[in-house]
Amino acid sequence: MKILKRILIALLMILTIGFIIVWDIFDRGEYYSVHIPEKEFAEFYGHRDWNEQQKAYKKNFGKDEWKFPREEVAKAKIYRNAFLTSRITSETLSENETEEIITFFNNPENFSFRETTWAVTESDYIFRFFDQNDTQIGKIWLSTDDTWMTKSRPFSPNMKYGSLSETGAKEILELIKRIQRK
Repeated sequence: MKILKRILIALLMILTIGFIIVWDIFDRGEYYSVHIPEKEFAEFYGHRDWNEQQKAYKKNFGKDEWKFPREEVAKAKIYRNAFLTSRITSETLSENETEEIITFFNNPENFSFRETTWAVTESDYIFRFFDQNDTQIGKIWLSTDDTWMTKSRPFSPNMKYGSLSETGAKEILELIKRIQRK
């Protein structure tokens, strides 16, 4: 009976650890289907070529309807995209830092229409935005390597195709350094 009890405890521990690992991988990545609302699809994706799509993005720069994250933000956090430790080492941003980050990501001057291929698993940082009920309302993955790419949920045309401009790359690094110094 003792052996059966030990086997069950060991199995439960293995399953728990496995669940935590899988949850962490899914939480830091994007392993789910994303529904694109019809209005968003028609406005930004239903074009014949890149030029028309870029015109649609530019036409919608700064419009409240498409600003990131489209809801009132109560708090924001920055996470290093690190296996199993990202939640433990996260930092909550002050109100000023949260406003700076939201302003940064809603400024089209910080982005270019350059497109590169990368996966969110390659990102160095994850910004998460929460409402008053502590429900996540927005998420941005940020790569600070040579690609300087971002991906956001929900989508915003202000971020163009997600590639940071030279000015945007310098500014976001300064913001991150300031946040991490406190």
